[in-house]
Amino acid sequence: MLPYVGVILVVYLIAVFVEKSPKYKYGILGCILIILIMSIFAGVRNEDIGTDVLVYVKPVYETMKNNTNMLRTMRTVDMELIFFIITFITSLLNGSLNLLLFLLQLVISIFIVLFAYSHKKEISFSMCMLAYMGIFYGLAFNIVRQCIAMAIALYAFRYVEKKDFKKFMLYIILATLSHITALICIPLYFFYWHTENNKRGLFIKYVILCLIIFMIFRIKTIYFDRD
Repeated sequence: MLPYVGVILVVYLIAVFVEKSPKYKYGILGCILIILIMSIFAGVRNEDIGTDVLVYVKPVYETMKNNTNMLRTMRTVDMELIFFIITFITSLLNGSLNLLLFLLQLVISIFIVLFAYSHKKEISFSMCMLAYMGIFYGLAFNIVRQCIAMAIALYAFRYVEKKDFKKFMLYIILATLSHITALICIPLYFFYWHTENNKRGLFIKYVILCLIIFMIFRIKTIYFDRD
């Protein structure tokens, strides 16, 4: 518990530095450092921390270590493409399970930090990272594929604000390659702009932004526990 609290504190302090930094390059360096800290901490944990690790992450990884034929492995391993590719690359590199856990968290962290940093003028970057670390960071230890989809889908919402439906859909499709539940984000694009001229529109937009995080992983908890 103490190491986890320590990581939250360190990430928050670096995020405050990023927020206060007058120079763009220092902000970027701070973001890279946050991503690495989040990913390394997730990577060095014991394999029994996180339900999905023992349920499918480790078994799939062990299967791929013993089979270097990618096409044959795809026929025997029923997993989404993003998880499959990351796991297969790790096995080809003769990497450990810890390396795989690091890479999986790296993907999540990149999209989370990119989203938070791109909205730092509207939402406090440090508070955004503190909220993520305190509420959702631990979830990535338990529902890996879901959290990858969640992170990519969350980042896709920057293109909702820009009214760029093509790029929004591109990232949503990418998110479905980690978990199919990301498809529930598509209707929210239209609902988001439907509220634009409503006095409560700004409030509803940010509520939607928060709810999307819950919806993706809760649908799996309720309906896809056996997938």
